[in-house]
Formats: sequence, C-alpha cells, structure tokens
Amino acid sequence: MLDLIRSSFETLAELKREDADLQKDYEQMLQSLEEEARNHIRIEQQLKLHIDSLQEKLEEKEKVEEKLKAELKEKTELSNVLKEKVREYATKYNKLRQSLKLPIDNSRTKSHINTNISKEEIIKKPHIALHQIKSINETLKKVIAKLHK
Repeated sequence: MLDLIRSSFETLAELKREDADLQKDYEQMLQSLEEEARNHIRIEQQLKLHIDSLQEKLEEKEKVEEKLKAELKEKTELSNVLKEKVREYATKYNKLRQSLKLPIDNSRTKSHINTNISKEEIIKKPHIALHQIKSINETLKKVIAKLHK
C-alpha cells in the first residue's frame, strides 16, 4: 500500500510539473497572441491615418479642380464677351471707313482690320470727327490686348 501511495504522489508530482509546463506554454501562446493583436491594431490605426490623409488630399485636389473649372468658365465667358466687343467695334469701324469711303483691305479678317488711316484721308472727310476714329482705334487695341492675355 505504501508503494501505491508513493506512486500516487509521484504521479501527482508529475502531473503538477506537466500542468506547470502547460500553463507556461499557455502563457507564452497567450502573450504571443496579444502581441499579434496589438500589431494588428497598430497597423489598422496606421492604415486609418493613411486613408484619412489620402482623403484630405483628394478633397483638396477636387477643390482645386472645381476652382480651375470655374476660372476656365469665367475666362471663356470673358473671351466670348471680348470677341463680341471686337466684332462690334470692327463693324462700327467698317461703317466708319465706309462713310469715309476708304477701301477695306480684303486680305485681313474682320478681327484684324487695318487701323492705319492717313491724315490726308481724314482731312478729305471733315464730317467725321477725328476723336471718334481715335476712340474706336484705342478701344480695339485694348480689347485685342485683353484677348492676348
């Protein structure tokens, strides 16, 4: 019977050692899993920050794009207005030339009218005021300068 008790104690001691080893293994596995979970959480947070950064950049680029579209629309509208003004002044200029009975240079387009009127031609037709011709000429120059900008 003593042998039986002794072997029971030995078995019990061995089971305690195995239990301690299993607990140690369990603790190591648990610590490893906790470390892995912390790494995943850290990576997830970094990805969220990166996504937020990219989202902000995208929104900024979209704002710039909208601003550029608005500027393009504004400049296109201004260009159309200026082109219409040029046509209007070209028509007035042609009418004025016709009233002076001066020949129009057909080799030029309506938007590039020959604006050089000789002094002799103006003197021959005194019923047209010189200041009208100068005014139209200056206006045309300003409009053309704006178009080139």
